[in-house]
Amino acid sequence: MTETPGTAVETPGPVEYRFTWTPEVYNEILARRPPEALGLTGSRKGMIWTVAGAVGLIAVLALLPMAFGLYGGEGGLIALWGAAAALLAVLLVVLPHMRRARIAADLATRARQGEVRVRLSAEGVAMASDHARGLTRWPGVALVSETPRAALIWLGALIAVPVPDAALPEGVTRADVLARIAAWREVAA
Repeated sequence: MTETPGTAVETPGPVEYRFTWTPEVYNEILARRPPEALGLTGSRKGMIWTVAGAVGLIAVLALLPMAFGLYGGEGGLIALWGAAAALLAVLLVVLPHMRRARIAADLATRARQGEVRVRLSAEGVAMASDHARGLTRWPGVALVSETPRAALIWLGALIAVPVPDAALPEGVTRADVLARIAAWREVAA
């Protein structure tokens, strides 16, 4: 433990570790949706309203011409079923494909960073790689959560720095790291 200059409060020493963005490390973040505490709970509600609105719009567009007698009942029914099939194709095929492509592109970008060096200290979360460098002070950390194989330091609603158990220095456990983070955040608050 080191003593913070000008105070009698002891702060824990830093923790340094290295990791590479592998699919396993990346999946630790993907498996843990952003915590509800970060305010993203409305995203599913938004999706439900979007789908309901699309279904309603399809029904109106298919049934409105029927109401004005622009085409017979069978044509409207065919148009409605065609629109419903198109919506299902978008929901079941296109959107999942776009998500997989976005995740693959994000992982490829992170993998190009090479080895990521992280230093957790009283100052904050310092990260450096071959192509990037940054520091987030503890007041800028939104939340700290856990997955089965890592702790996650959330810098925002969608950005998390993993602290993989396997990357920790010998003799340092996840519980040690979480206790240090809690102490640093308390001092920084």
